[in-house]
Amino acid sequence: MRTSLLLAPALAIAALTRTSAQCTPSIQKLASDQKYDEARTEAEALIKKNPADDAALHCMGRLYLAQGKSGDAVDWFEKAVKANDKNPLHHLFLGDALGSEAQKANKFRQPLLARRLKTERERAVALDPNLVDAHEGLRQFYLQAPGFMGGSQEKAKDEAETILRLNPLRGHFALANNAQHNKDLPTAESELKAALAAAPDSSIAWFSLGAFYQNHARWQDVFALYDRMIKERP
Repeated sequence: MRTSLLLAPALAIAALTRTSAQCTPSIQKLASDQKYDEARTEAEALIKKNPADDAALHCMGRLYLAQGKSGDAVDWFEKAVKANDKNPLHHLFLGDALGSEAQKANKFRQPLLARRLKTERERAVALDPNLVDAHEGLRQFYLQAPGFMGGSQEKAKDEAETILRLNPLRGHFALANNAQHNKDLPTAESELKAALAAAPDSSIAWFSLGAFYQNHARWQDVFALYDRMIKERP
């Protein structure tokens, strides 16, 4: 729970920063209202008009992924990649869908999915070296995967430092999560403080540091931080 709470802000930023331009505004609205059947009907109409419409194919994958149907999402993202292999978002979201599938797979299928996930995220980075979400996906893979699947603490650190150069707030979150994973609490706290210093107008930065203190029952620090927040950011 502590790890997930620390990760939550970074994941929230990732969700907000990923472009949703692959879906039309009307489909986005239906999806936000959780009217997935209607949203898919609109996307299917676009695909019927143009079977090679990679944006519509990607959109179908997004809709299935939003419903937790990762197997179907994988199929649609693969179609999007086949239609346009040069779009980094197709590879990025295919990696996400494969990751969701891996969490549900048996131990024999997991290594295959993990290798595919890594390949798709590497492809996304190769197509767009500035795509922070792709670097974040690789960081999480390197951090969490066992060594025989390609996991590497050193590579996780390298990816976090790359993110730091591209987006200081998310980079400090990434370094904090690496430290938390390795039970280096002083470094995790230091990086969360650095995230707040880098983005003092971000509520996510404040609440992430507050969550860290709360997770470790540092109540005096929690109240002091929120008192400061009320004064500085009323």
